[in-house]
Amino acid sequence: MKLTNDSIFPRNLRADWSPDRKKIVFARALQAAENNENVYVMNADGSAVSPLTFDHLGNNAPKWSRDGKRIVFQSNRDGNDEIYVMDADGGYQTRLTFRDSSDANPVWSPDGQKIVFHSGTQNDFQLYIMNADGTGVTQVTSLPTSSFFPELGRGHVRPPE
Repeated sequence: MKLTNDSIFPRNLRADWSPDRKKIVFARALQAAENNENVYVMNADGSAVSPLTFDHLGNNAPKWSRDGKRIVFQSNRDGNDEIYVMDADGGYQTRLTFRDSSDANPVWSPDGQKIVFHSGTQNDFQLYIMNADGTGVTQVTSLPTSSFFPELGRGHVRPPE
């Protein structure tokens, strides 16, 4: 089923269902230029599309928390991909990471206490985990090849206890 009526632009990507399955959060690129996305939310039937971010600075990869109260996402608004969190209505947008490397593709742990993401430069990306408030950043992979797109608690990897 097609939920949006857009042509090539805007381009919609990286959708995630809300825990109650009533809403979908996603990124929308308004043009072909890199890092121009914003995070949007809509009803599951495609109605009531509303932006949650407004600066068109690489706001991407949104994921709902398991309780549906918060959304984690990546943003380039400070000149480097970093991890941010906001309330489900777009309020209280808070930067969680402050690293020189590119931090991207955040995912909540099933209990909402941790966030896993990939971080790195050029072709060397590894997985990291941190507390939901941005403290306690710990590298969890050290592989000779890059690690991308983590998934937790969806039948894949369980977070450390």
